[in-house]
Amino acid sequence: MQCSMPKCVRVTCLYKVARSNNNVWC
Repeated sequence: MQCSMPKCVRVTCLYKVARSNNNVWC
């Protein structure tokens, strides 16, 4: 899954979506 959302914070190797507070692998 790609993190191309406007509200996406990169944490280490994970992408945290501030919208749902979910961790998405890059």
